[in-house]
Amino acid sequence: MSLSWLPLPKIETANLVSARLQMHWAAQVVASIGYSYVEALPDWSHLSLEWIDGRFVTHQATEFGFCASLEPTSLTLGFYDIEGRLLDEQPLNGYSIEEAYGWLAGAIRSHTKNKASDLVRPDHDMPEHGISGGDNFEISFDEFDALASWYHNAAMTFDQMSDVHEDAGEVLCWPHHFDIATLIRLDPESDDESGRSIGVGMSPGDTSYPDPYWYVMPWPRPESATLLPSLEVGSWHTEGWSGAVLTSAETLAADNQQAVVSEFFEGGISACRQFLGS
Repeated sequence: MSLSWLPLPKIETANLVSARLQMHWAAQVVASIGYSYVEALPDWSHLSLEWIDGRFVTHQATEFGFCASLEPTSLTLGFYDIEGRLLDEQPLNGYSIEEAYGWLAGAIRSHTKNKASDLVRPDHDMPEHGISGGDNFEISFDEFDALASWYHNAAMTFDQMSDVHEDAGEVLCWPHHFDIATLIRLDPESDDESGRSIGVGMSPGDTSYPDPYWYVMPWPRPESATLLPSLEVGSWHTEGWSGAVLTSAETLAADNQQAVVSEFFEGGISACRQFLGS
């Protein structure tokens, strides 16, 4: 992936949170493709999205070959055939979530001549927002552009990580928590629960941190924070989940954002390997 780092701007937290929640809800619409039409995989990756050319893109529907995308800066839905040709698109500004699902369902019915089953919506818990109650999407371009830059930089960083860590997996965005991540499997022959691994990712914000942050998470989870090695960049988060974290404030304060993020991941992965005995 030949890409350049995009400078991450400072955005007021309240404005960024509102944009993030709208984007998160919009992502559920395209994620419904995985729930409805993609062959199930043991690691649940059929439900995930990929970051391709600045868009969240679903895996292809197993039987019919179509896929869908969400362009984040304008919250525009796209519908594509098996060759990747854009068949139709719909900006969501001024649309409700029901209208968004209705548009995608209509595109699927038209493309498959009513042969596809009904669209199944993701059923996981979602953060509260007026969108779920019928409010329309409202685009604020500075905030949406900023969030798109975080995903762009994350996808680029994690894609390049495979050059250094051969055991790093695909770079995927998970619509439940809306983080984008790769998994370094230290015991590739074991399943996800019993094998040691290191999750490396970027969250656009959640209940732990309202702004975006970078993380490195060891598995199995440490029983005590005293077992974790020291970090030169970032800090350990141990409430509810355990992992190394580099916050938005720390990233934005750096003279060289890309360098501090790279240093954080290098140190965080090394610390997790040390903790896990690898």
